[in-house]
Amino acid sequence: MGVRLAVAVVLIPMVLLTLYLGPLWLWILLLEVFLVSALWEFFRLLDRYSLGGFEITAVATAVSPIVWAVFRPYLPVFLLAVPVLLLARSFWQGTAEGRLLPRAGANIFCFFYLGIPFSLPILLRESEGATGQGQELVFVLLCVWLSDSAGFLVGRKIGRHKVTPGISPNKSLEGFAAALIAPCLGAVLLHPLLLSGQPSVPAAILGGLMGGAAIAGDLFESFLKRRAGIKDSSALIPGHGGVLDRMDSLLFALPCYYFLERVLA
Repeated sequence: MGVRLAVAVVLIPMVLLTLYLGPLWLWILLLEVFLVSALWEFFRLLDRYSLGGFEITAVATAVSPIVWAVFRPYLPVFLLAVPVLLLARSFWQGTAEGRLLPRAGANIFCFFYLGIPFSLPILLRESEGATGQGQELVFVLLCVWLSDSAGFLVGRKIGRHKVTPGISPNKSLEGFAAALIAPCLGAVLLHPLLLSGQPSVPAAILGGLMGGAAIAGDLFESFLKRRAGIKDSSALIPGHGGVLDRMDSLLFALPCYYFLERVLA
């Protein structure tokens, strides 16, 4: 627990300082460090499934934040062209019969699963609130942190009713309830500062949806690891496991928020 806390004390201020005070290129660089690490971990997972990652997948996923930041007018072409290239790569370079479509599908999934969530913080950084830039992003980060922390603490202390024994044995109904309620309450307290103009009730609903997306993201990665027969995606972050282990909730929460607030709104 001490190692986990020490790492969090270093990483959280680093992310926030880069978000608030750093130039755009430094923010992209930080995202790239996390993205490349997560990509390496996901390729290791694909190897466990005997699928394997393509070099095109690695390059396309790694440059996604740069495309979103610098070449945004070409983004639709990029998002359409990469899956076609990955499918062609699987056909043309000798993927074994019976593994062709699964391997192509796994690589296309990797591109979207990692490329989009790691690129959205660039767009959300542009938003400004009462205290500066990136308020929407901070709102999502805090909701996910509240959800993860409340679920972990409540589940550990009073969790009795296990609900996902085949995916994540330690998850409990009590922990899930806390993981949904905590971001609702947090959103009500935080929205005057971070989401100017957002009424309390919609903010609470949004917080709950962030909690639900965080739970789904955590369970999904746990499912992938359980099927692959591993506990952590890697040991890159002392006391925390891998980058995927720390960011699995955000991989679902960030697209969920962006869709709700920027697409549907």
